Amino acid sequence: MLINKKLIKILPNHIQQKLEGNHSLNKVIKNTIWLFGERGLQLLLALFVGVLLARYLGPEQFGIYNFTIAFISIFSSFTQLGLNGILTRDLVQKPEIKDNILGTAFVLRLFGALSSFIVALITIKLFRSNDLTVQLFVILLSISHFLDAFQIIDCWFQSNVLSKYVVIANSSALLFFYGLNFILVLIKAPLITFAIPLAIKPLISSIFLVIAYQYLKNKILNWKFSFVLAKTLLSQSWPLIISSFGSVIYLKIDQLMLAQMTTDASVGIYSVAVRLSEVWYFIPMAIATSFFPSLLKTREQGIEIYHSKLQKVYDLLVYAALILAIPITFLATPVIKILYGNAYEESGLILSIHIWASVFIFMRALLSKWLIAENMFIFSLVT
Repeated sequence: MLINKKLIKILPNHIQQKLEGNHSLNKVIKNTIWLFGERGLQLLLALFVGVLLARYLGPEQFGIYNFTIAFISIFSSFTQLGLNGILTRDLVQKPEIKDNILGTAFVLRLFGALSSFIVALITIKLFRSNDLTVQLFVILLSISHFLDAFQIIDCWFQSNVLSKYVVIANSSALLFFYGLNFILVLIKAPLITFAIPLAIKPLISSIFLVIAYQYLKNKILNWKFSFVLAKTLLSQSWPLIISSFGSVIYLKIDQLMLAQMTTDASVGIYSVAVRLSEVWYFIPMAIATSFFPSLLKTREQGIEIYHSKLQKVYDLLVYAALILAIPITFLATPVIKILYGNAYEESGLILSIHIWASVFIFMRALLSKWLIAENMFIFSLVT
């Protein structure tokens, strides 16, 4: 039921709070539905095209493909600079200086992308000095990180609980990405060409984010860089940068180690299981992202209400993880054989074990937001 805001103001205080609370909850629910819609679409497309890609490339080439993605993702933490949660918090609390916040973060992200680009090239030269395909893959994906600077607009949408615009932008990029992959499989393209969709995807997403941002009467040309604000942001985010780097390491180091210790084919078999396990990680991110602005506002209302809401979200995340992990434990091997074929049969046992990481990953998504809300960045680094 829609109620005019002017009418709410003339009602008694306790009724005002209840109506405004319901409005806030409805906004969070709608925001979460939009995020789930995006990820649901991504899940279906990833499953369909991912199966085709894995079958077409075979374990060895699919292993090279996933090794490169795992390798480049390690450096993404230096591109993002741990700013996402901090930006969302500051944009909620200080909307009047959003142009300074976004402009400063944009410049910082560009420098971060440049740094990660240089380090990635040097590192891949050391580990794969004779593999030109992998090196070219890394170059293309590293260049695409410069476009990620525009993803800070996502933080502004999050702060205003307007994820539907982000969903439209990301879904458009996903349709292009998976569509191009599908075409490359159909024409039996060589392995290196599959780097092109990965490199172009952030360009499509950034274009749509910029259009949506401008459509809502905002102007990128109004963004301003502040050296003082940059120092403040980095002084707060450095533990999150290292924390993010550590998180990516423990998520991706297994694939990198397999590539160095065994064969690319082993990486391909392992990657199939990991992909099917990690594809569900959008669930806690969507829930935590949607509730974060609401939690920040609830914190101002009282510590008991705040803690109660935190506990309810934690319960929801744990139940969701268990509902996911239990059936996959028993169905992993037959599902792998049906989807990917006998060549990837060994992935089943890996998936039945790996899926239980989701319980802890789901809980961590909200913990990360809570640490930001409490300004306890150093604990993010420690954990």
